[in-house]
Amino acid sequence: MKGLVVRCATCAVAALLAAGAGGCLPEDVLSHDLTIHCSNMTTNRPDAFAVMDEQPLTIWVVEDAAEGASIVEKRVISEYPQDEFDIVFENVLDKGRVYQVRFYVDQDGNGVYDEINTFEPQYGDFAWQRTISDVEGDVEIYWQVFQWSMQPIELPE
Repeated sequence: MKGLVVRCATCAVAALLAAGAGGCLPEDVLSHDLTIHCSNMTTNRPDAFAVMDEQPLTIWVVEDAAEGASIVEKRVISEYPQDEFDIVFENVLDKGRVYQVRFYVDQDGNGVYDEINTFEPQYGDFAWQRTISDVEGDVEIYWQVFQWSMQPIELPE
């Protein structure tokens, strides 16, 4: 059972029972990885996104559940290692669940997400999100920063 990550007591009991009954874990007990393939992070992008060279990119993996949204993992990328790179979140997605991946660039460097004001777009942070529905296994997302439409995001407390 080395490497198994479980986040609730019910899943832990199920994993132990399954392992004791033959050494195999049922597929629905395992968590899955999320890989974000980032490209065009430093080249071939509009000048408006140059702020990304100076301010961090924050990424949240948020589980959307009937009882409300909760942050599964948060990552802050302060420097881009190169124009194309991968960000891997290990064991964060559970089978059959729905998640949001929410990104923002902190334009003003205040450390919090500020929604863009429609009338003064220079005030506020660039933000994007993607939905992952009905997880079946490891998930890969391909992100070219200027090819996704920006949209406001909500962050759970």
